[in-house]
Amino acid sequence: MLMLNSKQLLTNTMTMNNKRVSLSIILISLMSLTACKQLNQLTHSRADETICLKKHALSGQDFYASGSASSLEQAKLNARQDLVQQISSSVSSNIESLKTDNAGTIKHSASSQAKSVTALIPIDKHKVIDSCKSGNTYFSAITLSKANLVDTTSLRLKSQADDTSKVLSLIGKASQYQQYSKRKELENNLTFITTYINILNQYGQQPVDSHISQLASRLKSSISRYGKLIIGLYADSHLDSVKDTLEQALNKAKLDYKQGTKNTVAIISLKSRKTNQRVGNRHIVKLAGSLDITRSDTGKLIKRHELGQVVTTSTVSSTLALQNAELQLANRLRQHLNVSSKKIRKILGFE
Repeated sequence: MLMLNSKQLLTNTMTMNNKRVSLSIILISLMSLTACKQLNQLTHSRADETICLKKHALSGQDFYASGSASSLEQAKLNARQDLVQQISSSVSSNIESLKTDNAGTIKHSASSQAKSVTALIPIDKHKVIDSCKSGNTYFSAITLSKANLVDTTSLRLKSQADDTSKVLSLIGKASQYQQYSKRKELENNLTFITTYINILNQYGQQPVDSHISQLASRLKSSISRYGKLIIGLYADSHLDSVKDTLEQALNKAKLDYKQGTKNTVAIISLKSRKTNQRVGNRHIVKLAGSLDITRSDTGKLIKRHELGQVVTTSTVSSTLALQNAELQLANRLRQHLNVSSKKIRKILGFE
């Protein structure tokens, strides 16, 4: 009886194991069918795209790019963006995209570099070689010969070099304000020229003329020399507290300033209008102030910030009333300039 029960138990165990195996086989089969279905859908989708755009035999002297979108025009635009990205990725690592700080020191900006380079890639002579539609999606394919890229870039470089040479020949004779105001143009010129040089070095057959490389070096020197922002500072004699507040803001923005007007780009002047009045034993002071930014060469007003008028009283003296008025005016200026360093430059008119 015991042996029979053991045999029966063994039989039942084997039956259960067989069922588990069968169930596992079924699950694996279902997973395989699902995977095959997904693969077939993916393969079919890729096949549709492959069938849609014809295969084109391209030489190593051509760029090829494609794009897709819900409209044909957008598909063409995406293809052009793909083409630009291909070219820029191969040259952007050596491109000079830069800014100067207040002291004229050149600073490179990686984030703006890619954007600057992409905007300068000349793909004017690209050709649309194929367009089609698959389902609700349009596809477009374009090409650009490297020879056309080199020709267009060479023409742009020559034009840019000529313009830059003219600017450099005149800037030494300009006033300090005019020289500083040209800094962005010089920075852009250097980005243009170095972009074009790198494209030609990458894809051209001939080395770039040495005078172009020398021009780029001259540009760097000019940016460092003329990109310095030096501010002259002037304040009415009774505005010491307001002047201290202004100097703190200038230091925060890392703006270089000095007393007086000599060898400066612009002048910041703290000006006031004051009236004194006595009513009984009360001394009343009305103080209005403004912050004027003018060109150091011509005195022309660049920007004016009105600080408004404050009214203070004192039973002690008019001097104390004036001091209180000055403190209130300084607080107004502090609130006006209590922003980021970059915004301070913009508020003052230097951005």
